[in-house]
Amino acid sequence: MSAAIAMSAAAAAATPGPREGAARGRRWQIERWGTARVAGLSADVLPALRLAGAAAADEALARAEAELAAAQRAAAERAHVEVGGCEDRELRRALLDVKRRLFNGKPASIPAAVAPGASEELRGELARVERLDAARAEASRAFEEAFAAGWQAASAALRRSLSDEAIARGMLLSSPDLRCAAEHLLARPAGKPPTAAEQIREAALARYVFRAATRTTPFSSFAAVALLDWRDLDLGLDRARPGELTYESRPQIHVGALQAWLARTLSPEATARLPLRLNPLRYRDEGGPPALVFAQAGVAAGAPQAAPRLGFGLASLDLTPGVERVLRIAAGRSEVEAAAALAAEGHDPAAARRVLAELVRLSVLERVLPRLGADPPALGALARALRGLDAAAADRIEQLAGHLARYGGAPARERAAVLAAVERELGPHGERAALVEDVAVRGLTPGDFPVPPADLAADLAPALALARASASRRAHRLLTEAFLAAHGPAGTCDDVPRFITSAVANTPLMRALRFSQDPIAWMAAPLGRAVASAEGDRCALDPALFEPHVLPATCDRLAVSAFVQLAPAAAPRPGEPEIAVVLNGLQSGRYKYLSRFLAEGDAAAQEARGRLAAEGGPRPVEIDAGLGLNFQLHPPLTAAAIELPFEAVVADRPAVRLCDLSLRFDPAASELRVRSAALGCDIEPIHLGFLRDTNLPDPLFVLRALSPRIADETVAERADLYNLLDARDLAAGRGLRAHRPRLEVGRLVLERARWAVPAEEIPRKAASERYSSFFRRVAAFRRARGLPERGFARHLAGGGGAGAALAASRMLIDWSSPATLAGLDRLLGPKDAAAPGWLVITELLPEPEAAPLRIGGRPHVAELVVQLRWEADRAP
Repeated sequence: MSAAIAMSAAAAAATPGPREGAARGRRWQIERWGTARVAGLSADVLPALRLAGAAAADEALARAEAELAAAQRAAAERAHVEVGGCEDRELRRALLDVKRRLFNGKPASIPAAVAPGASEELRGELARVERLDAARAEASRAFEEAFAAGWQAASAALRRSLSDEAIARGMLLSSPDLRCAAEHLLARPAGKPPTAAEQIREAALARYVFRAATRTTPFSSFAAVALLDWRDLDLGLDRARPGELTYESRPQIHVGALQAWLARTLSPEATARLPLRLNPLRYRDEGGPPALVFAQAGVAAGAPQAAPRLGFGLASLDLTPGVERVLRIAAGRSEVEAAAALAAEGHDPAAARRVLAELVRLSVLERVLPRLGADPPALGALARALRGLDAAAADRIEQLAGHLARYGGAPARERAAVLAAVERELGPHGERAALVEDVAVRGLTPGDFPVPPADLAADLAPALALARASASRRAHRLLTEAFLAAHGPAGTCDDVPRFITSAVANTPLMRALRFSQDPIAWMAAPLGRAVASAEGDRCALDPALFEPHVLPATCDRLAVSAFVQLAPAAAPRPGEPEIAVVLNGLQSGRYKYLSRFLAEGDAAAQEARGRLAAEGGPRPVEIDAGLGLNFQLHPPLTAAAIELPFEAVVADRPAVRLCDLSLRFDPAASELRVRSAALGCDIEPIHLGFLRDTNLPDPLFVLRALSPRIADETVAERADLYNLLDARDLAAGRGLRAHRPRLEVGRLVLERARWAVPAEEIPRKAASERYSSFFRRVAAFRRARGLPERGFARHLAGGGGAGAALAASRMLIDWSSPATLAGLDRLLGPKDAAAPGWLVITELLPEPEAAPLRIGGRPHVAELVVQLRWEADRAP
């Protein structure tokens, strides 16, 4: 263990804690509410999925082979010496044969007829080779037995894990095909050797078990989420838990599938009775003959990979007096009502209906649907809203609500029948299951974790300083420059839809908005040099590197969510903390990553609304974009919401129209201000759904970037130390450093250790090669490269560019697991790839089996989401 940069006591004493920052009038403040995300399966299932005893037997065999090879070399050298002085032709021929066989690693002996002519030393060396060869053969037999027994035991353990209800439920929604494979495996007689195809399927199933035991990502049924009230600890409410933890299933209809189903299912008569509205993203163009320019939905050619497949184009419609009259009459009426109004003016009713239908098809007009929801209460409300329009559709929605109610409490086998009934009703809707499921944990408190929130704030201080030095307002700055170029510093833009559509149509501007090229402050600071040059296994960074005068902040207002895990030290060194706080990443704050788990009327939702309403500055108003994604759904967190294109649903609160907004420049702050005439105040367009703001469709992203608080969204990538350094190396064509150490500041682990290996150098299994032989080659490779036995791995494809490569998803890799041996080709991709790329392995910290959270006495991997904001200190 070494540290390239030693942490000095003097520097540590100078590091400002949360309260010291208050003396300067600013500090980081922990929000009252956070979450704990808990893996769905106990981590103690993982050891049984390894090849028990195979690694030790392989090492014993490797030692026996090394001893034999050394003895063979010594005997061969002795035979070489004796050949040189041998006059006996028969003996010389025998010695040459012995020498050749020894050099080739084959058994060698001198024929009895000439053996007396060989020296006693050579005969002794050959006898030793014979003994060591027998020992090697015994070690080889022991290894093969251990490997076979280990594989069989791991397969049996996998079968036991697949019998767990949590796995069965998760597979049902994630991959029905794998669930069928699991049922096939469970039906296979115990002890029957798997076929090659079954081994590959077992590897795929084991990856699901790995994921269920190590990943805390929600929305997969493999993880559960608990809301944490950090005040519980202050009030002592954690001292005695009133009861055991309970899990609550929250099944939902896939809202995108429901949306498509509703469009297909509503009768033409009911559809014609839906209210109409004008597309909010429109403006009047007077540059020639009057025209209406408006946004049209479509597939975005250049949208980010993680964004919904909803893109936008622009179209125009000549605004003749007749068209203007139709639009004025249609807005706020249904097609039936608008057609009747036009007929009253002497127009042909059938022709009027055709014109209105065409305007809807073009997206000039939009039909306003009842508000969509995904859980049983929301489906019940939707059915009631539709009852007067289409009773048959309302009945079918009530049936869907009934299916959901049964699904939550049913075992996996019964759930399969419910899911099939729902999918028959909803029809084809892509690769995703028709249902999704959240799981809530009840009874978990901050006291179940060994670090209180006040300590967390102090531990996270270096990461938060890094966040303030990483945030970028470049997207807002670019829009400010576009505004100034069009309107000047004293001007006002009263046509915000035109401003947004002009930005969307400007391809270079959109690329610049989405892909910030701003210099990152920490990379040029002493911290950047320290991180880039860090060596050894663990590197303790000097806290002084994070001081404001050393690491200048780029943003004065910031709110983040810190995703952290707690890792008990296996064998703490003197002075070393017993618990490490491991940073997984930083994301936007302000309840964005809690919104999905809030419920209307609960204390956390009320707190969120109160906190957002009480913020100084422009009033937050939501960009409440559903986008057909369940993880976008949440209760209203602002008093009003902005009316959005292609999200035409009945509002659940007052709507702020885009055409009601205006823009101006604030020279004191060098920022744009968005004003709502209806609300009579400046507003901040804020997006609180789980989807990253940078992945919003273009018009919504531009709308969000009208606020300088878009800077919160940039921290995730710009504070990602190792990924940024690796991206820089890849972009420069240098390849990746073989190893980067764990970065520590006090007990905060700022970065886990990581290893990188060219994918083309990693052993691949030959078609006819036995897995035991492949295991030995892989083990030798791992030892030679100093790779850890386990870690989270991702394959960075060589041809996708640095950004795309570094976004690759991680999966647990365990070199002593059959799943890794059988699944390595799948992870690395084709052997003949033109650009094979890299395998990057990140340190497994904490060790899952040592996770401090115990549920039913068993360890569960957990991740805390801690919300913090940088704000002016308030008087007590």
